[in-house]
Amino acid sequence: MSGPPSTRSGRRYAVSGRDHTGKTTICHAVTARLRAQGVDAQMVDEQSRRSVALAEGRREVATQLDLFARTIVVELEVSRSTEVVVCDRSLVDILAYTDLLPASDDPVEAAMCRAMDGFAEHYLATYDAIFLPSWRLEPMGLDPLRAPVHHLQDDLEAHIERRLAAHAARVVRLPSQPSAVDDVVAHILDSRG
Repeated sequence: MSGPPSTRSGRRYAVSGRDHTGKTTICHAVTARLRAQGVDAQMVDEQSRRSVALAEGRREVATQLDLFARTIVVELEVSRSTEVVVCDRSLVDILAYTDLLPASDDPVEAAMCRAMDGFAEHYLATYDAIFLPSWRLEPMGLDPLRAPVHHLQDDLEAHIERRLAAHAARVVRLPSQPSAVDDVVAHILDSRG
């Protein structure tokens, strides 16, 4: 007779930060490397890439609320069936972009933003690590999703840093692009015990 199914969630690691640092490339490479070493690993894509609202140019609080909810759902869904989840971005990125928007006049949206902040404080503490690249790459071609926010990247980085200050023990700074994948894989393997 077998017991109830395990409710243990997989370990979640995120690569966060400003645009044009190679986060997605790092996530793909880390996931592939872990799988090659026999680790049950899966990557969660950046949810903004799937956003119809962003594709249509709607950068507003309602769009950020949708991204926030979608990110949580997808990360938790994947972590229930996978040992290691590598997340391209995290909730902190969504919150930082929300910080840069004008405050909503809609009382429901304002209340949802406050709820998002409160929830995120607890949720960010459930990532096993949040990796922050310390370099900047030159954009390769026009990215229609990133072009409208290219001028906000320094402010975005400051908001990410501010929001992660309370979670400093989970933040792992990646000092070098050439060694980033090795550094992330080593950290994940070391933390598996």
